[in-house]
Order: sequence, then structure tokens, then C-alpha cells
Amino acid sequence: MVLLTAPPREGYVVKDTSNNININNMAAPWEKFSVTVAHGSNKHKIEVVKIEDGSSGDLTVLDLLEATKKATGVPIHAQKLIYKGKSLSDPEQSLLSAGLKEGCKVMMIGRKSNPEEDANRSMVSEEEKKAEITGKKQKAVEEELDGIEKGFLQKNLIREAYAKLLKRLAICNEEYMRILEKLDSMTVPEDQRSVRSNKKDLIKRIQVCLDRNDELKARITDGMTKTQSL
Repeated sequence: MVLLTAPPREGYVVKDTSNNININNMAAPWEKFSVTVAHGSNKHKIEVVKIEDGSSGDLTVLDLLEATKKATGVPIHAQKLIYKGKSLSDPEQSLLSAGLKEGCKVMMIGRKSNPEEDANRSMVSEEEKKAEITGKKQKAVEEELDGIEKGFLQKNLIREAYAKLLKRLAICNEEYMRILEKLDSMTVPEDQRSVRSNKKDLIKRIQVCLDRNDELKARITDGMTKTQSL
């Protein structure tokens, strides 16, 4: 007599009682899965199902993220799921291969979406991108100045080159100051700690760049003075 059994989440097993032989077939895809998600002091019992996108197969970390979003209100991009000390960072990984068991406990780190905070974070990020672009311009000036100081430019072209570098440094200085003015005009509430920290860090980096600008300007001015004496 042949019996077909399906132990929870372990796939189907065919048991042939006449010959006392067990044959394990391929694991059947998980279509439903229960898990407890710990978020801060709260615990949520969640039933994970496939996202309604027409896909089939094993449940994935993405399915768990979606279920957790519905239960906690924390958007997927803001979630960090941890199981037995390991981060579930690959959304395409199956829950089975990640080692999750029926009824297991997963910890989630993340905060609910805050439109005001998201807007402030986006604003700081935008100013950071501008600072990076200006930083590249400043770096290009420094590299050209290094070349002049090493004698890579004909002497009759040095004065004009110095003048152009000064103008480019002035533009960098103006761009940095505009970014600082924009950041200074932002009002970030104390509870938006990460945004406040990012803003403060960016301001410090820009101040370092401004100091570097002054150093480069001094080098150029000194070089121009030496050129005049030749």
C-alpha cells in the first residue's frame, strides 16, 4: 500500500509500506506561511502569502516584506529584517533557503513613512549631490594647479592659466555658499535625528571644502606673484 503525506513545509514524502522505502520528492512551493514579526515593543503575527503579481513558486523575502508593510505601516525600503542574527537582505531569496520555519520569529527595524521627514531627507540628499559635483570641479582645479607647479605648462601660458583657475575656484566657492544657505534655511525637527545628522555632516564637509578652496587660492596667488618677479 502507498501513502502520500505532506509534513509541514518539508515537501511531499511517498511512503511505500510494502517495501518499507521512503522517497523524497522535490519540496512543494510554499503558498502560505505564518511568522511573528517583532517591531520595537510590538509583536505582529503575520500570514505571508504570494504578492498578487501572477508569480508562483516559493514565498520570498519580498513577500515577507510586503506582509510586514501591511501589518506595521513601515514601507519596504525602510525595513531591515533580521532572522537569527542574519539580515534578510536579498528580496528574491526564498524563505525556505533563508532557513525560516513555520511560526518563527523575525525582528524588523524601521520606521513608518513620514512625509515631512522624507521631504527633508530628499532635500539634504539633493544638496549633497550638488556638493559632490562642485567637489569634482574643485578637484580638477587642484590637479591642474599641481601640473603647473610641477612645470608641465609653458612659462608664457602660466599667468593666464592661474587667472582662469582663480575664476573657477570663485565659482566653486559661490556654489558651496549657496548650498550652505539652502541647508541653513531648512528647519528639521529634533525627532528627525537621521536627517539632522545627515545635514550636520554635509555642512561640516562643505566647510572643509571651503577651507581647501582658500588653500588653493593662496597657492595660485603665490604662484602669480612668483611669475611676475620672473
